[in-house]
Amino acid sequence: MTRTWLGRLGAVLLVTVTTTLGTASAAAPGPAEPAGSPQGLRESTVTVIDFRLDTEMLVRGWVLCASQAAADAIVSARAGGIAPALKAYDRLREAKSCGRFAELRVILRRPLYQSGSEIDRDVRVFGASVNLGGNWASGFLIYGGVPVE
Repeated sequence: MTRTWLGRLGAVLLVTVTTTLGTASAAAPGPAEPAGSPQGLRESTVTVIDFRLDTEMLVRGWVLCASQAAADAIVSARAGGIAPALKAYDRLREAKSCGRFAELRVILRRPLYQSGSEIDRDVRVFGASVNLGGNWASGFLIYGGVPVE
């Protein structure tokens, strides 16, 4: 009886720790998974990311576009698969309309798009303020639209 109770307590603690780790990663949404994380943790981390509006945060691996049209082009291409999204991104990167940044300090202002069942992963576009070299500028951020190389 005691072993069963202790086993259940251990399972509750594991769920609590997993949820806490997911919440901690939500403070700075970036790649949805820490390197080397088990498959189960990767999936739970994705579902608890908190895209807080009007809060300064550091994001990693997101794509910044100068216009909403450029961000929309990548997201539209992503609905057709990874290859079309990469092609659209490469074209816009060469035109200096979009780029991926290792880290950006941002303030998400308004959600513009969230993927539904047409895309196999969570893809979002935000209108945002972005800190570029100490100066804040407006831009359009894409989360999850282009796979990290």
